[in-house]
Amino acid sequence: MVDVGNDMETWYACVPPGCSEINYTPSKSQGGFAMVFDEPDVPLDGEALVTPELDATALASVRLEFDHDYYDYARCAEKIAVQYSLDGTAWTDVMSWTHSVSAHEKLDLSAQVAGKKFRIRFVYDDDTVQTDCYAWDWRIDDVLIY
Repeated sequence: MVDVGNDMETWYACVPPGCSEINYTPSKSQGGFAMVFDEPDVPLDGEALVTPELDATALASVRLEFDHDYYDYARCAEKIAVQYSLDGTAWTDVMSWTHSVSAHEKLDLSAQVAGKKFRIRFVYDDDTVQTDCYAWDWRIDDVLIY
């Protein structure tokens, strides 16, 4: 996890019964999930959930599947994104959203990362124009990279 601002306002694991949050994702497992929760006037500008380096050097195809639920409460300048990086520094959006969404996503990353080493990250930015707006939360479950 990357905690922007080191303010402890970042992603956390929500594992029932110790976590009282509901898994709103379309996950069939409905078990534990990752979540970032936003509060009014608390900047969450780039909180990231990052994989370790993954090795696809022997693969001709790479796919990413996950379930997620994003609630865009205030409808300001928020953005959530799935990104990849070949060096852990430069990141490129694979897909992004600026509105509420609840879905099972299937992304083909073959053109971007097959035959290479790479990382994937899920990025939550509650205010891309710095106006102290906020979204609400993003829940992610059942991430599968194959």
